[in-house]
Amino acid sequence: MLKIKEILHQQAPNTREVDFYVPVKVEFPENDDGKSELLHYRLMNTDASFLELSVNVATGKFTSITLVSVNAIENAPCTIEDAFPPMETGNPIVDMETSFEKPVTTAHMDISLYWGNRCIYALWGQERAMRQIALGGVRLLIDAQNDLAGVVFHGFSEAEWEEVGAGVLCAMQNAQPVGG
Repeated sequence: MLKIKEILHQQAPNTREVDFYVPVKVEFPENDDGKSELLHYRLMNTDASFLELSVNVATGKFTSITLVSVNAIENAPCTIEDAFPPMETGNPIVDMETSFEKPVTTAHMDISLYWGNRCIYALWGQERAMRQIALGGVRLLIDAQNDLAGVVFHGFSEAEWEEVGAGVLCAMQNAQPVGG
């Protein structure tokens, strides 16, 4: 799993792209030194929903967080946010020594996806989140061992939310579980 080494208390300028086919991609261009390799951590569940986190080798910072596909999603419970710790702003540094086995690491995990209140929640940690870091249009949930335990995409405009919703609903109608 991705382990967070430290959190710099700074903003990370970002851009968000919303698309019918790839629901949401948030990029952090200043976290990429432009010269170093990017490592990709892919999280996939049994429904073939797929999240990718890209990290610059030199900076150890996230360069993009992308919800590539959603093939199953549930309505978020009204109390979902109650379980999250207070939010702080920061720019996490990933522990590069323990987080990546190769340039593209794929982890098949029990990721639960929820949506509501113009947010998409991707949660996979078994432990309760102890920190919630606001990184532009994404909030990162970090557990007591400093492992990334979830991602929340938030702040969608009404038009963005409608486009995301149309794409997700279409994908779910055509989805086949892994091995199905």
